[in-house]
Order: sequence, then C-alpha cells, then structure tokens
Amino acid sequence: MNMIYLEKLEFYKITEMLNSFCCTYVGKELASQLLPCYEVDTVSYLLQETRRGS
Repeated sequence: MNMIYLEKLEFYKITEMLNSFCCTYVGKELASQLLPCYEVDTVSYLLQETRRGS
C-alpha cells in the first residue's frame, strides 16, 4: 500500500474523525487500524455484506 496516496487522500483525518465517535478504547484502536481495501473480490464481498445488513 502506497502511503503517499493515503496522505494525499487525508485518510488519517478520516480515521481521526471516526475515532471521535468511538466510546471505548477498543473501538478507537480498531478504528485507527483501518486501511482501505484494493482487492475487487474483497470489496464486492464486503459491499454485499453491507447490503444484507440494511
């Protein structure tokens, strides 16, 4: 994963914003460890999971 792209997209600002909504230390840890996924199959699977949950 190219960190330059993450910096240009300000991905770390997004995870910081997400951290502000977390109520527990464990939630903040998990949110700060998130990384984008680039594999098409994985993204498709996760989107299907999201659709099923709504």
